[in-house]
Amino acid sequence: MIVLINTYQKYYIIALFFWILATYTKKKKTSILSRQIKKIKMIKIKHLKLYSSNISLKY
Repeated sequence: MIVLINTYQKYYIIALFFWILATYTKKKKTSILSRQIKKIKMIKIKHLKLYSSNISLKY
């Protein structure tokens, strides 16, 4: 379980980095990229919430 959480944290950090990069650069391509990353961030947060609820149910 610890390994799974660590991989999700890595993805979240990468997504956050790209989101910051996209917000600082004002280009159409990056704005599309930031929209996709926002979607990815939302999905990751949902997954983390799901996993945390599953862990709390198991223990």
